Amino acid sequence: MNHKYKTVKLNTAQSRLLGEAWRRMGLGYKKKTISDNFLGLGFPSEYRPVVEAGLMTPSFRPEMPRVMGWYKLTDVGQRIVKQMIRKHGIPDFMDSPSITPYRIKVKIPA
Repeated sequence: MNHKYKTVKLNTAQSRLLGEAWRRMGLGYKKKTISDNFLGLGFPSEYRPVVEAGLMTPSFRPEMPRVMGWYKLTDVGQRIVKQMIRKHGIPDFMDSPSITPYRIKVKIPA
């Protein structure tokens, strides 16, 4: 099976939000699959960079302006956070997200 590698370039906001999702994995979500977790909590305007990039999606529809909501990782977002977990492990929740994954190679099926 051949795989292509695509380099995903993240901007500062996307990197910060995925770093927060990685940090939230330390909340005791270790027993659940990564796709079952709500890993982001914030306003739609705050999460717009990762939603528009296809890295996270709102957990509940419809989004309402100026109302906080939960966000889940998409398939691509899950791959990125899984790579962060493989490289750095699951953090203690109280650790600050010090990972800044600006460039990450994501395996995409051919």
